[in-house]
Amino acid sequence: MLLRLLRTRFATFAGSCQVLDTGNPIVYLSNHRSWGDFWTDCALLGGPSFISRALVAVALPGTALWGHFAGWLWFFARGAHHEGGAVAWMTNFLSQRIRNFASKGVLLYPEGTRSLLPEGLPLKAGALAAAYQLGWPVQVVITTNKERVTAERSFAVNFGTLCSTAVSAPV
Repeated sequence: MLLRLLRTRFATFAGSCQVLDTGNPIVYLSNHRSWGDFWTDCALLGGPSFISRALVAVALPGTALWGHFAGWLWFFARGAHHEGGAVAWMTNFLSQRIRNFASKGVLLYPEGTRSLLPEGLPLKAGALAAAYQLGWPVQVVITTNKERVTAERSFAVNFGTLCSTAVSAPV
């Protein structure tokens, strides 16, 4: 609804693959540019679950409660120490959470933070290792101009933004 109101437009890069949407668990890895990512990525991927640090609930309590109880917003405590290791914890976390919302997969921002740099940041490997251990396919989904849809740093909302997307083959 918000994207329609803002007249956000979408395009796909030549050579891009289709988003895998089989109703089985899948992990989507996307670039994290701004809070506008949540709306654009949700629209592009058909409404996947999102993994988010618990602190987001403080900033957006209404959305956090709705997403948590509806099953599509999965919170974790960033920086927490997990007995048995982070990968084992993440493997269990993903396998438990997907049971409540399995039909659309889960979106991860593998760098772990928003960045407007032209190059990527080092990836947080725990969720990738967990997806591998679970045997879930992974698709990389990179989209331009998401930070122009809604830009929280400048308190801007923009109309008519063109977001172009490239989707990898499942790995």
